[in-house]
Amino acid sequence: MPSAGGATKACLLGVGHPLLDISSEVDSKLVQRYGLSMDNTIMAEEKHVNLYVEMERLPTVKYIAGGSTLNTIRVAQWMLQVPEATSFVGCVGKDAAAEKLRACVARDHVEAHFCIDHKFPTGKCACLIVDKERSLVTDLQAARQYRKDHLLTKHMTPVCDAAKIIYVAGFMINGTFDTVMHLAEKCSKQDTRFCMNLSAPFLMTVKHFASLFQKVVPYIDILFGNEIEAIAFGQMMGWVTIEPERIFFRAKRVSPVNRFFFANPQPSPFQVPNG
Repeated sequence: MPSAGGATKACLLGVGHPLLDISSEVDSKLVQRYGLSMDNTIMAEEKHVNLYVEMERLPTVKYIAGGSTLNTIRVAQWMLQVPEATSFVGCVGKDAAAEKLRACVARDHVEAHFCIDHKFPTGKCACLIVDKERSLVTDLQAARQYRKDHLLTKHMTPVCDAAKIIYVAGFMINGTFDTVMHLAEKCSKQDTRFCMNLSAPFLMTVKHFASLFQKVVPYIDILFGNEIEAIAFGQMMGWVTIEPERIFFRAKRVSPVNRFFFANPQPSPFQVPNG
């Protein structure tokens, strides 16, 4: 079912950490009570357990499909304007939050293929809004439990085969590296573009993660990142230059088939090394 732009059903597949965003305007006292700061994102601690309960009790609460990769896929789906031109793979728990997340994803016309974890609850992100500023508290839980064997099921094999582009967040290297490598190698053997987002500098500065990331780099067709991540990437590769544009042009030489995209946060145009 091609569109005028050439998009077809499930042509873009995202693999990442799915989260149920629990979002609402709140009183600043709630932010203060949990020791949070505005315009900031943190990982949840034990003291934040009741925060999600309080958020869900608010009459203004909204549920939104979240997580960096799923957000990217949702935007791509909106741009393509073809029902279920995109699909997403990740892990959720067997709970009410998972059902809410499924409903949110379906509402956005993204085809979801969730792996179910029976031990951990579905990942959540509390989004507290005060005067248009946000404070985010993320609890990954089941989102970190994705297993490669889910990709090898009879249900998932045709989904992966149908994708023309597979997009994976760098965060997936942490705990699910075998999944990342499986997808990278699969893409290299078929007519599928393998795309990754650098996601965060620590993935390239912490020795363990950097060693894993370096194994994936030769397979990447399109690499996304910002200036800070680009500098960390260059340092990981042992390059002296600290200019983001030069780093991404140099990254092009890692493999003759690589094409790297550099998203510049400044007002200047995007840098797109190619060829």
